[in-house]
Amino acid sequence: MNNLVNSKQFVANSDQQVTALINQLSQLDEKSLSSIIRKSKNHNDSVTFLANVTYCLLKGEFRGLSQVLLKSAHIKSSYLQSLRSACIHLCNSQPDEVINTVITLDKSVITNPLLAILVAEAQFLQCKFTEAFYNFTKAVNSFPINNLLIIKSRNCLQHIEATKYSEPLVQGATDYLKDSRFDSKDIASLVTSLIKFKYQLIDNQINLSVDLSGIAQDRFLIEALQRIIFSDPDIELFLLKIRNTLLNTIIQLGEIPPHLNDLLCAFSLQAYLNEYVFFINSDETSTIDSIHDFISNLLKAPDHSLDQIAGLILLMSLYESLSQQPYFEHLLNYSLVDWPLEMQACMKKVLYQQQQEIILAKTIPQLTPIDHPVSSAVQNQYEENPYPRWTEVVQLPNYCNYIKYYHIHKPPFIKPKFSTKALKMLVAGCGTGKHPISQALLFPDLQIIAVDLSSRSLAYAKLMADHLKINNISFYQGDILQLDALKEKFHIIECVGVLHHMEQPANGLAILRNLLVKQGVMKLGLYSQTARQEIEKFRANNTIAPTLTNIRQFRFQALTQKREEFDTCIKVSDFFSTSMCRDLLFHAQEHCYTALEVAKLLKDHSLGFRGFYFRSHELFTQFKKLYPSPASMQDLTAWHEFEKQNPLAFLGMYQFFAQAI
Repeated sequence: MNNLVNSKQFVANSDQQVTALINQLSQLDEKSLSSIIRKSKNHNDSVTFLANVTYCLLKGEFRGLSQVLLKSAHIKSSYLQSLRSACIHLCNSQPDEVINTVITLDKSVITNPLLAILVAEAQFLQCKFTEAFYNFTKAVNSFPINNLLIIKSRNCLQHIEATKYSEPLVQGATDYLKDSRFDSKDIASLVTSLIKFKYQLIDNQINLSVDLSGIAQDRFLIEALQRIIFSDPDIELFLLKIRNTLLNTIIQLGEIPPHLNDLLCAFSLQAYLNEYVFFINSDETSTIDSIHDFISNLLKAPDHSLDQIAGLILLMSLYESLSQQPYFEHLLNYSLVDWPLEMQACMKKVLYQQQQEIILAKTIPQLTPIDHPVSSAVQNQYEENPYPRWTEVVQLPNYCNYIKYYHIHKPPFIKPKFSTKALKMLVAGCGTGKHPISQALLFPDLQIIAVDLSSRSLAYAKLMADHLKINNISFYQGDILQLDALKEKFHIIECVGVLHHMEQPANGLAILRNLLVKQGVMKLGLYSQTARQEIEKFRANNTIAPTLTNIRQFRFQALTQKREEFDTCIKVSDFFSTSMCRDLLFHAQEHCYTALEVAKLLKDHSLGFRGFYFRSHELFTQFKKLYPSPASMQDLTAWHEFEKQNPLAFLGMYQFFAQAI
């Protein structure tokens, strides 16, 4: 093959020559590509220009790309001039112009891998995430330097809800689920939609037939069951049917067929994730009771073996937590390697991790007493149901500190005068630790103190932090109302979904405000009165005690008989696990706010509102159409009016930044 890369002063005058050159550059590793760039100082040389553009796009260095474009204004090839124009449009965030320019270069399906990246970047800016995913994937398959492209293709999946069954999306989602750097929860909508299309699930299909053999071969479903809490009523009913069929089939056969092992383990892990929230009907209860009695009696026999009961224990774990069984301690006498190999990964979580949590809970240092009546009631709730259960967190590298990452050095924030090199963060009400752990991974330079009422929640947090080898978090048990015992100040305080569970949220905020340095930043989360009207109506009339059995029964009726009545509740992902459902609907204490009340609360505590935090840009886009002025983004009166027109906009809660003033 003619090596165009090594040609001196090669000028690419035709589409074919450029494509050939790009194809050769695409086969180079990072070192070789960097070498070409270093050796040539002529930025208008075709090879140097393309090498520079390729490198910057593959590494996501758009500032560097801008410099390359400035230095290559006199490139001779008309094709490369058009390519340069497309890159300029991309750097200026002009996605329509990028697409139009690329169309002039490649009028058919995009085959040029470099153009595929440009188009994918533009489509991402246009929020055309499915198309962007396909083009990023095309580029991934063309370049060996593809780590960032893989990340970007997977980021696209976080924004997609499928409109039909698609094998490329299934493959992309499966790869995502297996990638430990990502949190599977972030593609729950995509996974849910794909499974619904595959199995043609529609409203309230309780009596649909189940093909166990086919389902047992569905690797996508099996991967998803182990990692995602499904927050869809039709999928939950489908899973209930599969679980019931598994139980009846195995009881009839008297053994577990080998081809069902993976599916059973996946269902066991799904039960562990959702904290055994699935409804159990009367026939299942009778069967499970019989299995329970059989296991108990067998364990009393002096000559019993684990092989006799391992399959039944696995079957039990689809329905009930093993830690709540009277023979839990007996099972712990076996080591993990005593279990059948195909069950060991499952048992490590559903059996042995439960033991580790119980032990760790006794070792969490207590920072303050917990003696306020409401604090004690809330503590008891979370000791019974640590909140939330999670198993994954994003583990992607980040190269800036907290202040720059969240643009706190730019308006509307007042640029902090304190040093950003040794930031101290307080997470007040850290629960099971997912948020402080994600922040510790994202910002390794942070020194984090994480406090919660519940020792069981903190034990789970400590377990996960140790598993992820995190050493910049200190966990303590304590009450926000007594955190003045800390005797220190923090640059950042995060308290999301906590203050509204206090008897007097303003008192809690006052304590936290006193712990904030001058110009320090808070991230707060408070329930929206407008969004939670249906939920508050249920809470006001509720007489159901929040036991596991009652929560199961209530949820099943809501899913099968009262969907219209509980439509808003079912739209909240928290409805689909025990601790989260209890937190959503059965909490011991709760307050809700309007945007105007949030404004007053902040003003009363000398805090300036610095904008809402959204994972999705959809609400921002809707808001800007009504209120185009940049100042409106910090105007809670404008947001109050917007929420009147979009009552479910803050169904999760208001999450926002504030700053000490």
